[in-house]
Amino acid sequence: MSMELFESLYHPKWRQLSAQQKMLMITQLLRVYVNPLLAVEKIELKQFSMGGIKTETISAYINQREFVFVPGQRQVILGWDVNDNIQSTPSEFLTQSSKQMTAEEKLKRDYLLHKNLSKLRQVDIDPMFVQVEAELIGYQLIGQMNVVTGRIDIDSNHDDLKSEIRQVCEEQMHSLYSMKALSSHDSNIRKGQRIMAKLQEDGDNYHLYLAQPTLFKEIRRKVDYLGMELMSEDEWEYALSAGLRYLFRNRTNWPLNDELFDQLLQQRNMFGLKMNDPALPFELTDQPGVLKGGMIDYESSDVFVKYMKQMNYYRYIDMQMADELDSYLLQPGSHTYRPIIRLTLPE
Repeated sequence: MSMELFESLYHPKWRQLSAQQKMLMITQLLRVYVNPLLAVEKIELKQFSMGGIKTETISAYINQREFVFVPGQRQVILGWDVNDNIQSTPSEFLTQSSKQMTAEEKLKRDYLLHKNLSKLRQVDIDPMFVQVEAELIGYQLIGQMNVVTGRIDIDSNHDDLKSEIRQVCEEQMHSLYSMKALSSHDSNIRKGQRIMAKLQEDGDNYHLYLAQPTLFKEIRRKVDYLGMELMSEDEWEYALSAGLRYLFRNRTNWPLNDELFDQLLQQRNMFGLKMNDPALPFELTDQPGVLKGGMIDYESSDVFVKYMKQMNYYRYIDMQMADELDSYLLQPGSHTYRPIIRLTLPE
């Protein structure tokens, strides 16, 4: 591909392409950049919008998982600095909360933001195919159970788990509350001691997963085997927010109530991605110890502590993971990861 054509994969030129040109170009790129051993299906043109940004892009299933094309962008501003005048729009979240704060409380708030948000910076983001949903770490698919018949289809090596599987699935079907990963927002997943059952979209079958601690290097190896990579922190923040100068992905920045805020966070964003789900744990980046996203702290009375992980530029540094690097052991359900295919011209 020529440099001129490759530039079309970046904003603003991507927006100027016709739907037919986008479909043709992405179809060709899928042939070139995707591991030839992986099935590519259901290539479709789709439109998404959030925060005043609309994107027409391409969705495709790669290895039975949905990916979307995220156009690149040069000189995009990411991160946050409460004292920098580069912020293009005052945060309503900060403005409204400041009205009820003492000077000491404002200093504490600004310290929390400075400590927990990534630094203001300008970066170039390459175009990429991004998996729509993050993968929950530490659960191996071992079979399925039919909801109607109760039939369990699993490897004979796991026959001893059938009674536990039935118990987990029955609790799922009869409970008023269920858990997605480690929280209580979604009726598709319920975590047992060793078993996790995920109800499929057809509503007829549960996919069954066995808990299995996983080394960080095994996640790297799995992603590399697919011909993919983990996201960098810059790519993660851009894929979440498109560089919008807001603390949260909605334009108002102000979470009016938990229910509306949860609904917003579980919608697809302007690129068609499901990111920063308030019910899912931290998401890994390609740098061990640098984690993004995380769950809402519903028990905290401090509004900043409660919503901090849902801010566009929140980051958490796990020093133990950073020290142990690839040998760090990830416990089942403790983290997620999201494979991408980064598009760069061969040197």
